[in-house]
Amino acid sequence: MESDSPPTKSRGQSTVEMLVAVAIATVILAYLVNFTTTHVLQLQQQQAIKTGQIAVAEMADAINGVNAQGIGAQESIIIHFPRGIDPANVYFSGKSIVMRVYDTDITATTDVTLTGSLPTTFGPKQLLLTTTATGVHVGSNTLSSSAASIYLPMARDSNQTTRITLTNHDSSSATLSASLSWSHTLVTTVISPSSGTIVGNAPFDIDLNAVSTASAIGNYTGTLTITATFSDRVETFAIPINVEVFSNTGTLMNILPASLYFTTLGADSNAIGIQICNTGNAELKNISFIPSSGNAGDWIESIATIATLSGQSCTTETVTITVPGGTSYGHYLGSLAVTDYSGANNQVIPIELEVFGQAGAFLWDWNGAYFPDTTTVQGFKLKNNSSGAITLSQLRVQRWWACDSNHAQLEEFWSSGGDFVFSPAADDNETNAISLNISGNGIYQNNFLYFTGNISDEGEQFQSHVTFSDGSVYSSGIWGTGCFLDTTAPGTVTNLVASPGPDFRTIRLNFTSPGDDNFTGTPVDANLRYSLSSIDNESEFNSATPVDDYYFSKAVGGYPTYITVSDLNIGPTYYFAAKFRDEAYNWSGLSNTDSAQAFNSMSIEEDGNSFQFFPAATNVTGLVITDIQLTPSSPRTGNLLFHIDSNEQSVSYTVDLNFDFGARTVNRVRVWYPTRYTSNIKNTAANVDNRHSNPYTTIDLLSTTYVTNVLFQYAGNLDPPSAILISNVNTFIIEEANGIMDANITITADD
Repeated sequence: MESDSPPTKSRGQSTVEMLVAVAIATVILAYLVNFTTTHVLQLQQQQAIKTGQIAVAEMADAINGVNAQGIGAQESIIIHFPRGIDPANVYFSGKSIVMRVYDTDITATTDVTLTGSLPTTFGPKQLLLTTTATGVHVGSNTLSSSAASIYLPMARDSNQTTRITLTNHDSSSATLSASLSWSHTLVTTVISPSSGTIVGNAPFDIDLNAVSTASAIGNYTGTLTITATFSDRVETFAIPINVEVFSNTGTLMNILPASLYFTTLGADSNAIGIQICNTGNAELKNISFIPSSGNAGDWIESIATIATLSGQSCTTETVTITVPGGTSYGHYLGSLAVTDYSGANNQVIPIELEVFGQAGAFLWDWNGAYFPDTTTVQGFKLKNNSSGAITLSQLRVQRWWACDSNHAQLEEFWSSGGDFVFSPAADDNETNAISLNISGNGIYQNNFLYFTGNISDEGEQFQSHVTFSDGSVYSSGIWGTGCFLDTTAPGTVTNLVASPGPDFRTIRLNFTSPGDDNFTGTPVDANLRYSLSSIDNESEFNSATPVDDYYFSKAVGGYPTYITVSDLNIGPTYYFAAKFRDEAYNWSGLSNTDSAQAFNSMSIEEDGNSFQFFPAATNVTGLVITDIQLTPSSPRTGNLLFHIDSNEQSVSYTVDLNFDFGARTVNRVRVWYPTRYTSNIKNTAANVDNRHSNPYTTIDLLSTTYVTNVLFQYAGNLDPPSAILISNVNTFIIEEANGIMDANITITADD
């Protein structure tokens, strides 16, 4: 009995097919895993390099900042170190930070000589930056102080104590020693303790006590030096001391700083801390803060009253100014009065406020910029120093063309805040639209400018000009070494040849082009002069007339080129000579001199029945008609009529006419000047048709083809012998009665 079920596979066949499928899938999976792994590793390396660039840039910024604060200044920072650091290539070299991540060297240059060491492992690392007499010391997980400097106000014949807290950020202990550099006798100082052990990750307190005599007055300065000896290193830093002694032994309020200067954007705020000290022995009570009326006092935010301030103590307060939206840019003045309940201790703090546009908060920092390749500038920073956001809307980069003989163009500006491609690429001094936002107190660490050519080989310099969304404008400093000194002048032209130019009243000067340097490169401009006599030396060249109306077809040195001079008079012979300069204003030697008369004829291609040529009041000296083409209509006759309409009297003249149609010569034409006139025709063939008809001449054509290279010459045999004067000419017309006539016509005339 037959079954309708499909045939089944054997178990062995199914097993083989399954194994083949598994093998194929395994191969595909292995390929995909390998491809994915390779791609992921590449991305990880790229990210690590970018993290390293940010880390080095942030360290350089922080080092410059702590160095600007002076000896003894400290700052603790946290830096994220990338994976892939080469431990043997992480170091300081003079003022530079060097870090190799995978195969990429990352560097940044600071303002100061660097000492210390850097971590070589992945992750966030705490670094302590300390300004010393020789530079900035960089260390990781080490000692820090609660005070970068010590200010101690006090009265005469009194004593005052302040405490400094040291913190050991290392896990290991260190031996501490503290010493004073103090040379004053009217005020003496002592520290306690002066030595001890600071355990790992723990604080250590040192008290500084000052004692003033009855005759002490003013400021007394010194230095507290802290030395920490670890098992593997010694760390030292200095803390400046300023003891100020006042003459009043009762209550006395002293405020620092004595005046406040704010800068802020419109619709933004800024804050400055002040220190209020009671330098007397009695307690101060109910210290209040009263802003002045008007701007900028009305913009000072309320400060809470201080209930009590003990004698020989200080407290801090924050003065905040918030500028309303729509406030005009400018300078505003105000004050903040500080007084106690008794009114015996008053102080008025002058306040200055500068409200600026977004440009005032912006910094284009070239520090750290470099050329990663010949067409790129990298490593400059963009900073917003205000708490409000700013928006860059236009960018103009300039100055590099002053040095760059290739005149490369700016084609892209890249920032982590946006990528802007300029199409077409921008010339030097060309403004480009962008839209780049920087948040309050934001910074873009690593930015790029991409160019179309080499901008790193001639000392090119760069300066940015930024326009912001509020219309304010910022100009950066100038970065770059400056143009390499160019002392090589363009070569001297020795083969200048003058000839009539291509157009009416022009002369063309042909010569071999000089270069930027001798005959290399391209010259920038020419100093072209003319005279009615030969120009053979510098004196004659200086006395010659400069040419203003000319076209210089610039070419690479050693190649043929030309200058066309326009708007010359007809008739005079002009002598020319020239000098050429480069971008550094090095001038070539004086060229040879040559002369020519301006081109005094015009050619007109006539296609149709008529044309108009002459301007008013023209002396005609010649008329040439060539390449006449006749296509006759049946019965193969063509009629040429020449009309000259003028208000002048008739003039007798002789016209020679040769129409050469192979073996046939047409020798009859009628000229109107201003009345009808039939020319005397020169017979040039045996079979000539001399029929005269009125009012025009008939030309018999025995063939349907036309012949070129025909000449009609009107010149030379004029009666009177001078040129025909045609004033207020209306039209000069060539027309045909039967058929189509085309011709090239040249009329020679003097103005």
